Amino acid sequence: MELAQMMEIVQRNNICTATKCACSADSYRKGGTECATRIALNVTCTDSAHCIVNAECRDDGAGNRCYCKDSHNPDGNTCVTKVAYGDACTGSGVGNCAETTHIVCDTTCKCDTGFFRKTTAAECSARVGFEIGCDAAQIASDQCSVDETECKEDAGTDKMSL
Repeated sequence: MELAQMMEIVQRNNICTATKCACSADSYRKGGTECATRIALNVTCTDSAHCIVNAECRDDGAGNRCYCKDSHNPDGNTCVTKVAYGDACTGSGVGNCAETTHIVCDTTCKCDTGFFRKTTAAECSARVGFEIGCDAAQIASDQCSVDETECKEDAGTDKMSL
C-alpha cells in the first residue's frame, strides 16, 4: 500500500490491521462503510456506541448526551476508571477517585484541605476549630483544624482542647 493511500485511510478514522481495515479506537462505524469521530462528553448523541470510550449516551432531561459510565469519572475529554479512597489516582481535582465530595487526587485519593476522614463513616468531614464541638468517636487529632489540639471530653461535651 502506498503512503498516500495509508494517509487517506487514517484521515477517514480507519486503521489497517494485519488483514483488514477497521475504525480506529477514537471513531465508530457509520453507515456501514465509513468511520466517524466518537462524540465528546456533554455533546448530543443518539447511541452509546457513538460516544468516546467508557462513555454512554444518556438522557439528562434536556436530551441525550455522552456522559462517562458510572464506573468512570471525566478527566478532560476522557473517562478514567474510578479508584477507591487511599488508592493511587490520576488527573486534577477529584481525578479518578470514586468518591467526589471533599476529595482531591494528590497521587492518592484523600480528603481535601480542611477535611478529615471519618472512622465511623466512609466520608470526609470538615475539620473543627478550637472550642468547637467535635466527635470523640473519631481519631482525636485528625478532626482538629488547630495544630497541637485534639478532641477530648470537656465537662460532658466533646470539645477540642490542648
